[in-house]
Amino acid sequence: RLAMLAALVLGVVATSSPAHVPHPSSPQKGSLTGRVIDLVTQEPVREARVEIAGTPHHAVTDQDGTFALPLEAGTYQVRISRAGYREQVVTQVVVRSGETTPLDIALSPEGMTLGEVEVKAAGSNGTDEIALLAERKAAAVVSDGLSIREMKRDTHSDAAGVLQRVPGISVVQNKYVYVRGLGERYSTTVFNDALLPTTEPDRRVVPMDLIPANLLDAVTVLKSFTPDQPGEFSGGVVKIRAIEFPSSATLKVSASLGSNSLTTFKSFLTYPGDRLDWLGFGGGRRALPEIIPRDRRLLRGNIIVPGFTAEQLQTFGRAFENIWSPRPDTAGPNQSYSLSGGMSRGRWGVVGGFIYTTAFQNTTEDRLYYVIGAENRLVPRSVFARKDFLRQQGLEPSLRALIPEDLLAEDLLRGYRSSTNTVRLGATANVAYRLAGNHKLFVRNFFSHEGTDSSRVYRGWYESRATIINDERLRYLEEGVYAGQLSGDHVIPSLSNSVVTWRFTYSRATLDEPDLRESIYEYDRSIGRFRFFSQLQSGLRLFNTMRENIREPALDWSLFMPTGRTTIALKAGASWSNRDRGFTSRRFRFIARGASGIDFTAPIEELLAPANIRPNGFEIFEETRPTDAYEGIHDIAAGYGMVDVARPKWRIIGGVRAERSRQIVTTFNPFNRTLNPVRADQDQTDWMPSLGLVYSVTPTMNLRTGYSRTVARPHFRELSPFEFTDVTGGPSAVGNPALVRTTITNVDARWEWFVGAQELIAVSFFAKRLVNPIEPVIQPSNEVTIVSYRNVPRATNWGWEIEVRKNLGVLSARLTNLSLLGNYTYVRSHVTIGPQNLSVVTSSERPLVGQSKNVFNGIVHYEMPRWKLEARALINFVGERLSEVGAFGLPDIVEEGYPSLDVYVSRRFLGEAQKLEVRFSAENLLDRSVRFIQGSFPYWFYHRGRTFSIGVSYSIF
Repeated sequence: RLAMLAALVLGVVATSSPAHVPHPSSPQKGSLTGRVIDLVTQEPVREARVEIAGTPHHAVTDQDGTFALPLEAGTYQVRISRAGYREQVVTQVVVRSGETTPLDIALSPEGMTLGEVEVKAAGSNGTDEIALLAERKAAAVVSDGLSIREMKRDTHSDAAGVLQRVPGISVVQNKYVYVRGLGERYSTTVFNDALLPTTEPDRRVVPMDLIPANLLDAVTVLKSFTPDQPGEFSGGVVKIRAIEFPSSATLKVSASLGSNSLTTFKSFLTYPGDRLDWLGFGGGRRALPEIIPRDRRLLRGNIIVPGFTAEQLQTFGRAFENIWSPRPDTAGPNQSYSLSGGMSRGRWGVVGGFIYTTAFQNTTEDRLYYVIGAENRLVPRSVFARKDFLRQQGLEPSLRALIPEDLLAEDLLRGYRSSTNTVRLGATANVAYRLAGNHKLFVRNFFSHEGTDSSRVYRGWYESRATIINDERLRYLEEGVYAGQLSGDHVIPSLSNSVVTWRFTYSRATLDEPDLRESIYEYDRSIGRFRFFSQLQSGLRLFNTMRENIREPALDWSLFMPTGRTTIALKAGASWSNRDRGFTSRRFRFIARGASGIDFTAPIEELLAPANIRPNGFEIFEETRPTDAYEGIHDIAAGYGMVDVARPKWRIIGGVRAERSRQIVTTFNPFNRTLNPVRADQDQTDWMPSLGLVYSVTPTMNLRTGYSRTVARPHFRELSPFEFTDVTGGPSAVGNPALVRTTITNVDARWEWFVGAQELIAVSFFAKRLVNPIEPVIQPSNEVTIVSYRNVPRATNWGWEIEVRKNLGVLSARLTNLSLLGNYTYVRSHVTIGPQNLSVVTSSERPLVGQSKNVFNGIVHYEMPRWKLEARALINFVGERLSEVGAFGLPDIVEEGYPSLDVYVSRRFLGEAQKLEVRFSAENLLDRSVRFIQGSFPYWFYHRGRTFSIGVSYSIF
């Protein structure tokens, strides 16, 4: 609810504008609606008087701080007043016939000098940007954010894409948000002030590419801690709010078509799926066959080990659908459709939205894996890259020493090729009801679901077999997030007009990975053909499921007391978060029991045809491990108290939060929960103080400082001591029940100058000291790389940010419609690994994984009001960052810096109402290859291609 205040702006006292200039040709009436809040507490101001200067028209705000005034078309001067507050006057408020003009105002207590910002009526150009800066100016913390208008001007359609424009934010793997160089462990995502669960089995982070930007009203990133925020905080809290209640009835439809230069209308790998693939619900056809026992492992029995007969296994094996290989098709265009609307009538308010998108992506990748050779030089070990790429990188001489000449002559090196179709559905539905003058109830719902269908083929030199292998994989992934919330706002006059807010939120995340299929063939030089390779993951069928639920009741109480030149706001609250997670994996392989009558060089769907699944042919064998299921419970009981004291020049915000965390992780055999389960249990109480200071240097300039102590806790899987094997290509992981939580000391400072209504210059500094940070360490192993987790002694993270928003009209009147927006972040981090008996990492000191030293954003925005046209160029650069920690003497793997350039153009049509909008966007115009290097050698290169789209939206009313 607090994020909704991004729509509220300050007023400025002015007397020079005329009170009312009617439009003589507009006899019909319009209306003026809005909301009045307190600048310090950001709570609604009741019984404020809103009057039209020079007329008898006036209104009084209700318990929500809202008002409505029917007016004739014209230009007005609006005066807002209430005892104990400075009067505000807004000029040049235009009301049009048949339309509703929204106007939101923040009143400052008498004696406060926090600056004055001129505002325009909402709906005029730039209003959201003005509201955004006004909220930042009045906030108690260091914060940044994006308004709904800024998100609509972006070329990206999900929250991950738009968040990369925020100062200090970088996005890893196109979905994980890093705040000031700190990864998912040190940041929290909340939706309507409640924690969101995750669809990631091995992480706590919410993948932000799941959240459609079109359903959001605002995104705010809090970078300094106050006690009313979650205690697992260091990088920041990403606060997301779905679309909110409109002041008048609205209904809008949108559609767009897009094209990718590497994909659209080109060859695309696919395979027969489910009839609901087009909706992102393709698990039905891919589900584990009903005949497969859920409570017993599939294996052939004997005198010692009970199991199934060969005939039963034959029946089970034939129940799996015989689809293994991708086949070529043609990719269609990217598509997006959305509908949103709402209305308020009487005691009720309703708002909702729906979005459907489908996108296609082809990717060609080149990967190489190395070992340490003579003189400690890297030499290729396994090569999955095209010959042209290897020639460009100057690696052909090394290959001739590695790969036999006859195999090189056959041109068998082809690298990776993958095709992915992603379908996303999103919906939100919110209802508000006013019980009485001082009480209001809200019901909010948000849902996002994504189905990702991918086909991958790679071919290259595999050193362990000393030959070329060809790997084909089909993978389908369903991810979903739902959040439902019932909340209430209550003003209690008998308690000094205290404001009590409460909420109960239930949220759920689901992950289904049904029937991943993988087959591997190796090149047989003796016959000059590929033949089935019956080891590794060849003949694999994998089924993963995960569910995570969060139940979170919370209660907050606040009291605002203006006393002369000092204003005091008290706030206290309590919450309880109950998170539970369950994960199960089942792995099956078809293995050759005999070779009679079987041609192992046949295509996979001939090789594993039902006729060949028999006791003396191929047999289904289950490889599910005793550690392939776990359950986790994490309860956090929290309480806090804080005070906000404001004087004419100074503002002090201080308090403390207490959290008791109880975390239990139980790893068990999927078929027998009572057979040697392993349990990790942590129970800790933490006190987290914070102190903030805001000094108003001038009415338009603030200096902020902050100090706080926070924590970062281990994830569920990191606490389990058993090995989890990543069958999709990553290293195995072993948890550590001895992990303890990390304690973090945070120091923040920001100087900010609000040069104009939409103009800003800000410089920030931050420093963080982490004690017992949890870091991955690599254990020696003869078979595969095994990653475990340890508390290392310490880590530091510090840096600075600079942000500029400036209209260039100050240079020349011809540049009035041209604006520049930019931000730059510099981050340095240092992790000391220390002596670890099981660690074989190459470097004992390094930066944090995923942290970029340099992040830059630039936006050039131009408007042509006469043509109702606006355009912007968006530049983003993320500097190099550590991707994987090197081991056994091998250097770290580093992702090189990546620049991108996007363009957005929009024009509105159909009269003053401008109900029709046409948009064009171009994304990743530079299309530089994404490059990962190990030392000075190429490790992984690929291109994303350029994406173009054209869209249209129409406001029905």
